[in-house]
Amino acid sequence: MAANVGPLEVFLSYAHEDAELQDKLLTHLSQLQREGVIAIWHDRQITGGREWAGDIDNHLQTAHLILLLISSDFLASEYCNDVEVRCALARHERGEARVIPIILRPADWQTALFGKLQCLPENARAVTAWRNQDKAFLAVAQGIRRVADELRGRTLSGRWPFLPRPGRSRRWLSIGLGLLLMGATVLLGTSEWVSWQRQYVDQGNELLDMGRYIEAQTAFQQALRLNPVNTHARWGAEKASLPDLKDTVLFDQQVRRLYQSRPNDPHINLFMGDLAFRLGKSEEAIQFYDKARQLHPNLAEAYFRLGVLHDQQGEWDEARRMYEKAADLSPATPKYRNNLAYLFLQKREYDEAIKQYGMNDRYPLSALEISKIYWLIGNLPQARDHQLRAIQWLEDEQIAALPQNQGPWYFEIGSARVELVDLMEKRCYASYALSATWHLLGREGDAEARLKEVRNLCPARLTDLKDVIRYDLERVAEANGNLKVSIESYRKRFLDE
Repeated sequence: MAANVGPLEVFLSYAHEDAELQDKLLTHLSQLQREGVIAIWHDRQITGGREWAGDIDNHLQTAHLILLLISSDFLASEYCNDVEVRCALARHERGEARVIPIILRPADWQTALFGKLQCLPENARAVTAWRNQDKAFLAVAQGIRRVADELRGRTLSGRWPFLPRPGRSRRWLSIGLGLLLMGATVLLGTSEWVSWQRQYVDQGNELLDMGRYIEAQTAFQQALRLNPVNTHARWGAEKASLPDLKDTVLFDQQVRRLYQSRPNDPHINLFMGDLAFRLGKSEEAIQFYDKARQLHPNLAEAYFRLGVLHDQQGEWDEARRMYEKAADLSPATPKYRNNLAYLFLQKREYDEAIKQYGMNDRYPLSALEISKIYWLIGNLPQARDHQLRAIQWLEDEQIAALPQNQGPWYFEIGSARVELVDLMEKRCYASYALSATWHLLGREGDAEARLKEVRNLCPARLTDLKDVIRYDLERVAEANGNLKVSIESYRKRFLDE
């Protein structure tokens, strides 16, 4: 990165048990901050009233340097390892950021995901193992300075290379060599600066392909921070902001304006399809989605949207083909696999549905959908276990904060639709479903306890939750006559009250 784009953003990933050691590290990095070489961010800078998970994710996605402060507590932290480390290493492998593990305390870290990276201090000797910890932190600070200077396209000292004062006969030759060296340094810095912009824009476009619009906005904004006149980043940011427009009239105006500007942009054609879908013009929507995937064959969202439309029209074979293509293009996007699984569920191919749902790890909605299948086939203990797993995930702040768990849940009830947005609403739905399973297992006290929790936490959504559970249980009663009597007693006691 060129030296003139400001300090490198540094993200600290650490376990809170190491806060004291982190403070000492910050003290040793203060000179680098004062010189404007780096700007450090860590989660204790989150102020009251802000969403901590969103702040962490935003800075993790935009940092140039990511420091992993390693200790046994860090290795024991699910959030540090499952969220921050995985995201950091993914960006490291794509060349978007540099990840440096810093060994604070002795721990069995060598086989961890980051185990092959170059660590600090040198020789990976833990800071607390040094007789003089100030010397350890000094070694860390010097190592970070070297990496920062490399990324900023500077020499180790941060200044132009020193040239000995030349004699008169060689003066002009030396000046020429100095200017040449200065020019080469500037060109290398400019190249790095352009490369960072390109990487952020490419990342934003990939996120657009998967329908991850909030993350795409972050990537494009980072490119714009480097270069406010980057037209590719500005165009991408404008596209990524379109799904925020919930008002159909405003969405219509903005999408058509962008379409007139670039009618062959695949993402704009995707949004034109969304507009047609909002207006109830399914055939027109299909035409735009088809055009989008023809323009960009790896646009997973186009295949997914086509799958939804074919699904709604009862064209299950075509819907399956579209869902499978979307899931193949983006295996880490749970909604693609979820819709594919639901298709198998509709066709009563239960084993395949369970298999597809099961491929979505730490995605509570998939676990709840699996529990419905076990209701249908009468395996109540498995239904209970998957509902408990979903509740456990929903109550785990680190898992609930994952980007895949931020979207709304939709439930079709005949021609109506129920939408659950807030985390608490999702927990209440899972608890309501578990209460039904407890009742079917003859555990009345546990069923009542779960319902009491739902009444206290979500009084405003009770009617909607009852409608969803009632609809699900009616389907179970139709498919499994052995549970019909128990379901009827549950309906009278807990749904018709």
